[in-house]
Amino acid sequence: MKLFLLTLDYLISDHQTKAEIFGKDRENKLKKQLINFSPYFLVLPEEKKELQALKEIKILLRKKHQEVKKIEIIEKKLNGEKKKFLKIICFRPPETQKIRDLIKKLEKRRGGSGSVKEEYQYALSFSESFLLENKIYEPGWLEIKNGKIFQVPFLKL
Repeated sequence: MKLFLLTLDYLISDHQTKAEIFGKDRENKLKKQLINFSPYFLVLPEEKKELQALKEIKILLRKKHQEVKKIEIIEKKLNGEKKKFLKIICFRPPETQKIRDLIKKLEKRRGGSGSVKEEYQYALSFSESFLLENKIYEPGWLEIKNGKIFQVPFLKL
């Protein structure tokens, strides 16, 4: 399906967060498409302390009776330099800020162990996070295939 993105929001259905994409097709008919997408934010551990940060985060979440969907160790560039991050994947969008507020207490400057250096992308809205993750940087045509979304270059319409 190809559609021109008008707006997007989210809904929670069957304990799964879904991006609700609204757009118009080539015949100018309004279309809606749902795509599974879990909200997340990134945690930068102190260098070579990824596993310690991961362990401390899990303990902290358990102690505070908080759950996350998943925690992954990923590589991303920060200021042109590759770094290892913990990607904290939450169940619902409001949880990103709440979970981040717990995790930031592990920072040394906040009196924690120092395994966590900084957190990123926790303040992004669900829409901003979805667009960033799917590399959609400007308004335009999207193609949705098998639950995945791609921005269609203007010349390929």
